[in-house]
Amino acid sequence: MSIIHSPVKSKLPTKSENANIMSLYKLVESRISSDSYIPPEQPAFQSKWSKEFQSLSENKPRYGKEILRRFFAIGNRKLLVDPLSLFTLKGEQNTDAEDESFTFLAHRSYGATSLPVLEVTNAWTIVMETQPVEFFYKTLYPYLIRSLFCVANIVGTAPKNIVFVENVEFGISTVLKSLRFQKSDIIAMFDVNYDAVTYALKYECSIPESNLLKIKMPYPFKDPETITSSVRNFLSEKRDLGVSVRLFVVEHITSPTAVVLPVKEIVEVCHEFGVEILVDGAHAIGQVPLNLDEIGADYYTTNCHKWLCSSKGCAILYIKPNHQSKIKPLITTWGAPHGFQSSFIWQGTQTQSSFLSLPTCIEFYNAIGFHETISRNKFFAFEAGKFLASAWKTQIIVEDSALMAAMCVVHVPKIYAGGDTTLGVCEKDECGLSDLQKDLLEKWRIEVPIFNFKSKKWCRVSLHMYNDWDDVKKLAKAMLMVSGYPKGHELVVNLETALNKDSA
Repeated sequence: MSIIHSPVKSKLPTKSENANIMSLYKLVESRISSDSYIPPEQPAFQSKWSKEFQSLSENKPRYGKEILRRFFAIGNRKLLVDPLSLFTLKGEQNTDAEDESFTFLAHRSYGATSLPVLEVTNAWTIVMETQPVEFFYKTLYPYLIRSLFCVANIVGTAPKNIVFVENVEFGISTVLKSLRFQKSDIIAMFDVNYDAVTYALKYECSIPESNLLKIKMPYPFKDPETITSSVRNFLSEKRDLGVSVRLFVVEHITSPTAVVLPVKEIVEVCHEFGVEILVDGAHAIGQVPLNLDEIGADYYTTNCHKWLCSSKGCAILYIKPNHQSKIKPLITTWGAPHGFQSSFIWQGTQTQSSFLSLPTCIEFYNAIGFHETISRNKFFAFEAGKFLASAWKTQIIVEDSALMAAMCVVHVPKIYAGGDTTLGVCEKDECGLSDLQKDLLEKWRIEVPIFNFKSKKWCRVSLHMYNDWDDVKKLAKAMLMVSGYPKGHELVVNLETALNKDSA
């Protein structure tokens, strides 16, 4: 029995049915715009997990260790030794293989793919290799379109407005190369920005570096209104000077400071001044609610493999309808003459499994509780940030929860300057930056990034559905220990007292 069933009423022609491959792209355009879309039949290997997810509605797993053990590979020693044992796990508790000592608080870095999605992703690759020609001519396009419909449903737009790209950097480069900047064009951005995006702006836009203007982001990060006002004041000032800004590039959630920016309001200000806006939403989908039509950005790109927990190499690029005719993919190939979707849907022979497994990813997140998880993670991160700041007698980088999502950024304690310490005496805040992150991993088995911002060291803690308070409490104590604080120090004693009280 074939594990792929024939699509129902959604079948595209095979090569044998129509020798003209271009007919595939014509049907892609009509199908993606259809108001009466009927998806192809679900593959058997996905149906297995769908049944598993349905059972979760009656008996939902608890956030934290139960979700971690059942649905993620993080810290799983068995999978590290025997990766193929993944196919025997079937969503069951796996405590024997769990590395209880490993604590992962760095989801923001590269995400973490759930076990169901890993299995379905691999299944799609096997299907491709079983009958390669039939796969590319018959199976691929209907299921890619299905994935676009699924993800469009959770980002608040029509599937015809989004295309798949491998990651946000692909999306950003696609827009920048398509806009064909002149040397006199002005591009604006905040001074707090992801370096890779800054490099893209410098090297792909063919404009002098002096035409790349940076807006000073208000710091401390007080509230959304202050940030929006800084954009308005900047654009107003430039207009008064006769300077016309062509494009504004902004992160939805900043790197590395994890501040959630008021993008909808920033978009409105930019459009008020006639400025197009490109939003880097690398960490948005799955971490904050998204409605791309309401946000109204001209261009928006987001990684599904981060907080949505899809397979790696899966992102979407949203293009506002009035701009679609001018945005071209990085690779020009068969679909180019046939429309926006056709030009993107085929970028040469490659594994499309991360896109094809996206419906399973979304189905899993919905089974756990999509909006409930987003809300829980935000509340958890805000409370965790306050707890860590109190334990270390420092500060959280934002005080307004409106600027936060599932990450908290906390100023780390200074290296202890007295008593017995293996780190030495150091009162400078930036001292021991690399050692601190290394020591947390090697001595305490905690993966969490430490970075420098505004001449201070900060710890960025990512908290997803598989994290719980035990992870946060472990970090609170470990940070004091690797920073050289002796057991009798006031901070350590106070923390131990608080932890003992919680466990009583």
